[in-house]
Amino acid sequence: MCATPPSFAGFSPAALFLVPASALWALLPVLARQQLAQGASGYGLLLGALGVGAVVGAFTLPWGRAKLSSNALLATASAVYAAVLVGLGKPHTGSWSSSSSRPGKSI
Repeated sequence: MCATPPSFAGFSPAALFLVPASALWALLPVLARQQLAQGASGYGLLLGALGVGAVVGAFTLPWGRAKLSSNALLATASAVYAAVLVGLGKPHTGSWSSSSSRPGKSI
């Protein structure tokens, strides 16, 4: 059986989200250990928070599908996920504004 291009049409938007999303799963232990100074229990709490987020997302999905098209919903979810990844990847200096933070001083 030969795969035709239309059969892959649904896979490309999902791949555009899933490939970068796997970075969070790969780097979550590093985030827990180095940036948050947590051990196994802290890592477990982070995994639990991901689970809670998945359940909340599952409950809000019908509302999102009623308001947005599939592509718009995927784009919105990708943008929110990207913003969270950027926030998690930012070094914790005590302030989100780099112009107001001073070296050696944390809030």
